[in-house]
Amino acid sequence: MARAPKTLGKINAYGMNMPAFARGMGVPIVISPVVDAKGPMKMIATLESRLGQTRLMWFLQNVVSPYMSDVIVDRFAYGGDKTVGGPWPPLSEYTERLKRTMGAPSDAPNERTGTLLHHLTYDHAVEPWSLGALLRIPDQSDALMEKKIRTAQEGESDADNPFGGATPPRPVLGLGQTEEVMIDRMFDSYLWAGLT
Repeated sequence: MARAPKTLGKINAYGMNMPAFARGMGVPIVISPVVDAKGPMKMIATLESRLGQTRLMWFLQNVVSPYMSDVIVDRFAYGGDKTVGGPWPPLSEYTERLKRTMGAPSDAPNERTGTLLHHLTYDHAVEPWSLGALLRIPDQSDALMEKKIRTAQEGESDADNPFGGATPPRPVLGLGQTEEVMIDRMFDSYLWAGLT
């Protein structure tokens, strides 16, 4: 005779010692669930640990930050992506000539010295937040870097451009559905890693 698993409970059949109210009504079957709570309690403790602020900061620093660095590097390598509105517009002839005289890649938008790409891929900060943890990309920017990022994100009008001519937006920072889905998947993997 096969035994029922522990988590399904015990089945007690009362025969001769049947309660008085049940006499003449057949044999009642009473199910008394017996649950081993150690497994679920361990799962809850593991989840609580992984959702703590320190562990969330670890997740952002060691999983999400490197992923976002790769996204930004690819965005520069391919000249934009669908998250930031598709391919970046080409550079003007004047800008290409200027970049050639400086020894920079003449056809690569947002790249002259490499400082913007370096800043966006390496200058990340993770900090505590009231609801968990926060990843800041980039962490700190000086006035010049702020201007480079703003120009890349929004473009620049004729009046604001010291070299003349308007600069179209070529956004470098953006978080779209593709990135959100990937981060969600990484977070699910992180949460469930110690539970199975």
